[in-house]
Amino acid sequence: MAIKSFYVLLLLVTCLQAVSFAQQKDTVPGRTVKKETCPVDTHGVKLDTDGDGVPDCLDKEKLTQQQCFPVDSFGVGFCPEPACCAEKRHICTISFSCDNYSFPSVSFADKTTALIPTVKVTLDSIAHILNTMPSCPLQISGYYSRARPETKRISEARIKNIISYLTSGSSGIDKSRIVSDIKNGGAIYRIDFKTE
Repeated sequence: MAIKSFYVLLLLVTCLQAVSFAQQKDTVPGRTVKKETCPVDTHGVKLDTDGDGVPDCLDKEKLTQQQCFPVDSFGVGFCPEPACCAEKRHICTISFSCDNYSFPSVSFADKTTALIPTVKVTLDSIAHILNTMPSCPLQISGYYSRARPETKRISEARIKNIISYLTSGSSGIDKSRIVSDIKNGGAIYRIDFKTE
């Protein structure tokens, strides 16, 4: 009997704590906060300086202007863009010309064709810029030495790996936009890129 009374008492205390905890909470759309953390005025109403419906203790923008109402659950308003900014938006627009835009070159260790992480980073930046210029073709140039005939095959393999990387995955450059060539002379360890 004593054990049963103990469990009943334990259950009763747990319920009372849950009720007390629920009474201490107040809800704001999408959020819950304890009453003790929100300062109140002399009438017991939570302070809301800007009158946006979000208490100051939760408001990330305590003085939201009226023209920016309604606000989100954090009290941040949605202000209209000023006319002066809309007029000057074209100044901030970045556009690239296809006329011989040169990209950084990539280098390979002697006789290697694998794309190492630093090469992939460069290729990702090239792909990003090419995606902003959808009408521009990409020229990829490799080099070989007649004195070392195997360097032509190595350059061809490097270019093939680069094209495969640029046309697959998240890069997604259309293969028809890529033109490649291999030239005698030049740095046999380097691959150059430019738009035509």
